[in-house]
Amino acid sequence: MKRKSSATKLKYIFAVLLIISSAIFYTAQAFALTEAQFRKINSYDGRFYLPDAASGGYTFSRWCDGGNGKYDLPTTASYDEREATIWAYFRSKGMTEAQTAGIMGNWMQESGLSSTSLQPSSNVTPSTHPYMFEPVTSSNWDQIKNLIRNNYKPGETGFGFAQWTYYSIQDDLMDFAQERGAAMTSFAMQLEFAWSTMQKRNGNSAQNAARDNFMGFTNDGASAVIEATQYYYNGFENTGSGTVPSARVTYAEGIYNDQHGSNGSTAEITHCDFMDDSIFIYYTQGCWDPIGSRNSSHKAVEWCNQNIGNDTIQGAGCYIVSIAIAVSNLLGQEVTPLDVRDLMNSVGTGFSAGGAAQSILGKVARFGVPEYYNLSADDISGASAATVEQVLADGKLIIVGGNGPAPFTTNGHFVVIRGIDPDGSWVVSNPGNNADSGFRQTYDPSVILNNMTSMSTVYK
Repeated sequence: MKRKSSATKLKYIFAVLLIISSAIFYTAQAFALTEAQFRKINSYDGRFYLPDAASGGYTFSRWCDGGNGKYDLPTTASYDEREATIWAYFRSKGMTEAQTAGIMGNWMQESGLSSTSLQPSSNVTPSTHPYMFEPVTSSNWDQIKNLIRNNYKPGETGFGFAQWTYYSIQDDLMDFAQERGAAMTSFAMQLEFAWSTMQKRNGNSAQNAARDNFMGFTNDGASAVIEATQYYYNGFENTGSGTVPSARVTYAEGIYNDQHGSNGSTAEITHCDFMDDSIFIYYTQGCWDPIGSRNSSHKAVEWCNQNIGNDTIQGAGCYIVSIAIAVSNLLGQEVTPLDVRDLMNSVGTGFSAGGAAQSILGKVARFGVPEYYNLSADDISGASAATVEQVLADGKLIIVGGNGPAPFTTNGHFVVIRGIDPDGSWVVSNPGNNADSGFRQTYDPSVILNNMTSMSTVYK
């Protein structure tokens, strides 16, 4: 399976926030996606493009779009995070606690619940096997196959959560990853692949019977864990018969005791965000920084002195730059502040000094462009900290305006909230600073909520 290095047309809306709080929508011109951009944007954190058969190009998606991003983790995640997230994923699929523990007890024996585990007792790392952390393409296909097949010797090398070993399932795993633009080590991709295999049956009647027994198993509680572990073992790890090794049962029972009654919500909130600094697209509004961007091919000099009404983007364009940051990361493409400014002009938006734009929601509707929308925005001004964190957990970005101490200013300023730091603070990208200091800032939630004047979510 090979990807075509062609471009796709994407049409989308922009959400513009006013100082007095409003959500406003736009459309923009299409942007070409090169193979280099495709490879750069894709990452094991779950942001990827899907092949679009109609256009021959790529359509952007995130695991978060379907809720799957709630179950994605960086490969550096701790064991406790991995255990909680895998538990949450299978519970979300309707598996009972006993079934979920049965799966995880078997996986614990196989891989230690690690998506980077390589048989017999090692793990791939970015330094030792960098191609395992890049999207699967025709360029790295043979390297991956050589590694997980131990130089094409079948049955000797397993990989991933379930230590998938044989030719047919390894081919399926590689195809599955490539179709999603994911790396082989992607946590969420492997979860989705495992779930897809659990729906399949093969030519082994005993194994198929065990699979049916497992998938239809409705008993729950601690007393049901042994039987669920046995059914999973015979259906998906063994040839259909035999007694499950005691170590797998011990692991399953331990995981059940750890997670009983839990839905994994902490893992969901912590990791369904835009926290990967290696790919998050960022722009500054000012000419004070010679680069003025991160993970972008564009520089601030392209837009900083461009007019908006009686001012410039440098002087009063924080909301324009915040929109560009949010839309670029939601679409996975570089939509610059100049693109946003030009779009606003094209639909007849007026500007006034100080950066307050006129509302154009009605104008956009009259221009006949709603059918081109593929982003949405909701006003959540006045939201609680818990609501904000759930919004971030759902894979949305937040544009917030406020007056007061940093990240705001006394005259009013807009920034983008993009995630939650492990210490509980909120991660902000601030267009009012240079690329080094503004790209990633952290603030206590109370500082933002106590000085906020408007807040909106932007999402696919």
